[in-house]
Amino acid sequence: MTRRSRRNLYPFNNENSLMKPFFFTFLAGALMLMLMLAGCTSQPPETPAVTVTTIPATVVTTMPTTAAVTVNPQEALSGVTWYLVAFNKGAGSENIISGTGITAWFDGKGRVSGSAGCNRYTAPYQGAINSIQVGTPSATLMTCDTPSGTMTQETYYLTTLQGASTFTIKGDILTLYDTSGKALFTFTKIVPGSEPPAPLTGVTWYMLSYVDSKGEIFAPVSGTTLTIQFDSAGNITGNAGCNDYFAAYTTSGMHGISISSPGSTKKNCAGNGIMNQESIYLQLLRDMTFYYTSNDELLLSDGTGTAILTYGMRK
Repeated sequence: MTRRSRRNLYPFNNENSLMKPFFFTFLAGALMLMLMLAGCTSQPPETPAVTVTTIPATVVTTMPTTAAVTVNPQEALSGVTWYLVAFNKGAGSENIISGTGITAWFDGKGRVSGSAGCNRYTAPYQGAINSIQVGTPSATLMTCDTPSGTMTQETYYLTTLQGASTFTIKGDILTLYDTSGKALFTFTKIVPGSEPPAPLTGVTWYMLSYVDSKGEIFAPVSGTTLTIQFDSAGNITGNAGCNDYFAAYTTSGMHGISISSPGSTKKNCAGNGIMNQESIYLQLLRDMTFYYTSNDELLLSDGTGTAILTYGMRK
């Protein structure tokens, strides 16, 4: 009985051949049911679609923002050859040595190059609007014995250039400053000798702007005209917005100037800010130690490289 019971448990035994059709039918139905259930319950979730849409969004929004900030300090700085006019040392400006030429060309892609007076140089730079940082320059290895002092001047330029932190561009003038706001260099975009500068004397110059002791820039008060004229005998005359004024001046070197304390007439002009502007202007005049003329602009500076007084041939 025991062996027979075991045979009845296996439908594939020859003694139970009648059970085969029933078993196959049952087995096929069971398999079909399992496949149907699997098809209903194993549909993949749409998670990949969510992944595809979120990853590109992260890349597209962050990459351009990062790439746009670090290379080009300002469009006006780049693509122009700047010619050094003066070093700004201590309380005054010092002209470059006659017979040498120092230039800077910013390519807008993080590289400045030019002549340091004897050797060619190149250096990396980066920054944001009105700020700049210059890396360590590399240069050719020539030695220039003449003019005297050329190599000392070159060393000073290449060393000090790395201390630049901010800059301003006013007209044709570029000034670089260190981290404390002290001016380092004054450049111009006008090629030396390419066009004769306007004469200092024999011209009526109209003030376009001035910078006060706080470093804020102002245009003349509405309705006022400030002028200055230099004559060949060393005299200055002009109008300070209300009163006529007069002073004496002397020049030295290529761009040095000294102006005495101005005197003036004693009118009192009604109007908001007119007399205050006149007082500031006359005080600034006696502090001027540097001048530069282009074809139609006069720049007077206090020797730190800041454009304190800017004039044009037309108001």
